[in-house]
Amino acid sequence: MQFFATGKDSLVAAALEASMRSVRLCGVTTNAFDLEEHQHWCAETVKEPVVLNVSAPEARGTYLQKHTTYLVTLESRQEGVRRRFRDFEWLRVVLHARYVGLLVPSLPEKTTTAAVLKTDAFMQSRMRGLQRFLNDILESPYLRSDAAVASFLGEPGDEATWEAMRKDTAVMDNAGEGHMRWLQRLLCEHIASSPENEISVFKRHVEQRERLLSELAACAKRLADKSAAMSKDVSTLHAIFAGWQLAETGTGSFEARNDGPLVALLDKSTVTISGWSQVESYQPAIYELLLLENIKYMLRQATAMKQMLIERERAVAGESLPESECKPTPSLSESPASPPTSGFSVASFTSAASTAASRFMSAVEPPSLSIEEQRRRAHHTSELITRALIAEEMQRFRVRTTKELENIMNHLSCAEAQLSKRSGSVWREYLKTSSADPQVLARSTKELLGSASSGSTPPSPAAAEAF
Repeated sequence: MQFFATGKDSLVAAALEASMRSVRLCGVTTNAFDLEEHQHWCAETVKEPVVLNVSAPEARGTYLQKHTTYLVTLESRQEGVRRRFRDFEWLRVVLHARYVGLLVPSLPEKTTTAAVLKTDAFMQSRMRGLQRFLNDILESPYLRSDAAVASFLGEPGDEATWEAMRKDTAVMDNAGEGHMRWLQRLLCEHIASSPENEISVFKRHVEQRERLLSELAACAKRLADKSAAMSKDVSTLHAIFAGWQLAETGTGSFEARNDGPLVALLDKSTVTISGWSQVESYQPAIYELLLLENIKYMLRQATAMKQMLIERERAVAGESLPESECKPTPSLSESPASPPTSGFSVASFTSAASTAASRFMSAVEPPSLSIEEQRRRAHHTSELITRALIAEEMQRFRVRTTKELENIMNHLSCAEAQLSKRSGSVWREYLKTSSADPQVLARSTKELLGSASSGSTPPSPAAAEAF
């Protein structure tokens, strides 16, 4: 079975045409739209949380065409539907093409490396990413009721039945109440003046955020890798101590060898190192699950937002073809049965060169389309994205970024605090049985750390300040 029955490019093109028909289907004006009622509808739609689980990976297919399916279930149920990764890809492509200007949740990274695909760690990470993708969709009042989402979650039939459902719901003029509400919200957004400056500033912020998140992701990856190596080394240290303990106790009696104090110290030390090893074994998962995966998701969302802004710029360039090359086309918000919603046009605020417009057309439109049709499509795309950015998406992106970062820091702080508590208890338990004076020990340890900082390669200039 092919990824898309008619090919991805054909599906996107058909979805664009359907989106243009959907605008005419809405047939609303600014006077008929009640923003307060709309916001109430949004809140009520997502009031009842719906949580989905992605689990139970299962290999299917022949040896040469083997693939993995995942069980998608409601949190409170056992039965569900099985979907493969490209089904999730299909859903995202459909939603992205249908909801022009809306930042659709991101999918986890895709890999075709067989060695990576077979690892349990990769499979678990992918399932967490797919689960987050679906649950973020259900948090959107617009996407939750979409026909494609409903068919994805509700059609447990065989492969042929599911393929038929995909064909039926991929391209629709009206994909549900959320779809119509989204378009109404955009068409009724009043834009009094040029938004170009505001969007330009926003784009610079998105690009900066993407760069910083990329650096954070690389750093988090190094932390996860180093903590995994640290955990392995501490485990090896424990094994060596245990071996030493066994060697000392297995070569004669304490009295005969006069090694009783050493054996007692090894007993206590081995128990302490064992506790340390257990604590360190949790650290890689903390960095991987709470830090790296969440930062990578934020990075993918920032990249997706940047791509949407680039798509808008290309559409604006395509919309600005010289008037001599094409006939005037009606405004996006015009329809045969209704007046314009606001009269705003992105084209009136841009002076993109015709050469850039030509490059845009040749890159994204079939050569068989007339210049007029290309310009009409570009106008539709640019205006919807512009309206979406001004109406909701710029603010939602900012709020979402803050919420995501706060969520990361809250969980990371909680995990590290608990880990520090467990680690501290391991070392304090050892010190309780030590014959050394606590104050003298603290002072001498501080002096050792202080003297180390004066060397050529200090481990940490402020290490002694811990005391």
